[in-house]
Amino acid sequence: MYGKPEYWNERYRVSGSYDWLQTYSSLRNLLSLESLMGTSKLKPLSPFPSHEKCRVLILGCGNSSFAFDMLKDGWKGHITNVDFSSTVIQQMKQKYVGYSDFLDFRCVDITKGLPFADKTFDLIICKATFDCVLTSAASISSIKKVVEESSRVLKNGHGILFLVSHGNPDSRVVFLERDSDLSYYWGEVNIHTVARRSASSTKNDYVYVCRKRLDDIPPLKSPHQAFSCKTNGSDTHKPDTSLKSSNTRVG
Repeated sequence: MYGKPEYWNERYRVSGSYDWLQTYSSLRNLLSLESLMGTSKLKPLSPFPSHEKCRVLILGCGNSSFAFDMLKDGWKGHITNVDFSSTVIQQMKQKYVGYSDFLDFRCVDITKGLPFADKTFDLIICKATFDCVLTSAASISSIKKVVEESSRVLKNGHGILFLVSHGNPDSRVVFLERDSDLSYYWGEVNIHTVARRSASSTKNDYVYVCRKRLDDIPPLKSPHQAFSCKTNGSDTHKPDTSLKSSNTRVG
């Protein structure tokens, strides 16, 4: 159901603006320059750009105000929004017609590839869309394509995939890998827990901050790399098959 554009076209014809999982204000601190790059153990090949220069891609934008909220907060380097619902893309184009210098909206099925050149974006935001793709009939091949394409269009040295999901690390990290190798695409992955917005819920959402690997770090030959996991202020080493940290780094 959630993996079909027909469902979303019909839904967006009658639904108002809605933010899945988290809003921009609830994620603002994690999107700060200090949070995105401050914990890195890897020296970037290039510094992460300021909000005024950062090129952002939002996957599965829906009718969320997330991009506009970013713009109001100073993200003026241009934000490209894509969704496979032609209905919502037309709605968003009309709604934000006066902001075309900073925001654009395109109808794109991200499971078929991204229509952008290599190393175009500094930051990709994927909020709940990852979970949606995993409900489709060809979920495994589709999600692999999304991860591969996200890595391709991110800039080397500092490019970040900012993935927001209701899935915990045990159920999501495996999809960020290639051939059981998390470092094939990513030089570093930090995982944060964020309280669910619903006041009646005690569950958490998870934010995976995936930094594209540096050119001079080759892919791993073995899937049995030890990972540095920081939990409650202490460092431990665990194999990739048992990642359960609220703040996990690869590198």
